[in-house]
Amino acid sequence: MVSNEERIRVIHRRYSALLASASLLLTVAGCGLLPVDEPANTPPIEDSASDDAQPGSANGLRIARSEDEASGQREVLLEGGHATVIPENLGYYMDILTVRLRQDLAHSNVAVHRDQTRVTLTFPGAASFDTNSAELHPAMRAALDTIARVLEEYHASLITIAGHTDNSGSRDYNLQLSEQRAVAVGRHLRNTGIATERMVAIGFGPDRPVAANHTPEGQARNRRVELMIEPLVAT
Repeated sequence: MVSNEERIRVIHRRYSALLASASLLLTVAGCGLLPVDEPANTPPIEDSASDDAQPGSANGLRIARSEDEASGQREVLLEGGHATVIPENLGYYMDILTVRLRQDLAHSNVAVHRDQTRVTLTFPGAASFDTNSAELHPAMRAALDTIARVLEEYHASLITIAGHTDNSGSRDYNLQLSEQRAVAVGRHLRNTGIATERMVAIGFGPDRPVAANHTPEGQARNRRVELMIEPLVAT
């Protein structure tokens, strides 16, 4: 008699094989197989190079001062007729997106985490930026180029770029530095072809640690940049 544990292992193997096969099909066939509603003849939002003069933007890239502001860009995209994921296919879309990212980033230092509503990519700060600098390291640029190729394919999504620091130095300085780093990531993605209206940059400074700041190891973990990819669901 087959035990419950064995049944679960069989189901898990079959599900994993299904995801791998679907990922291969998407790689070969492109985005035509994605369960996405495409907008009909919707003109693109123009990217302005003069937006630095406007509050809350940097060369067309939106800068949010709170999570509510960042989430507001979702409504902008939905109201503007951006491509969306069919609700009943949301789980499938996120499964395949996660598989692709893990597959393509397997040899990088980028961590990939998926929950019910988003896929989060975490760049460790020490491997991404020099101390007190918002200049991207070459390895981070290469990883962002890889991510951009996937995001172009899985384009029914909002990308929130969040910068974080440890608690060394003043909070105001760290907030500014974390925002500058998030903007640097957004600008690189924009230069690879990701539409600026799909991205929001936000700096949290030292306010959201993932480890204790009283050890060098903990501080290193807290210095990071996160890309949160949230599918846009049709309403």
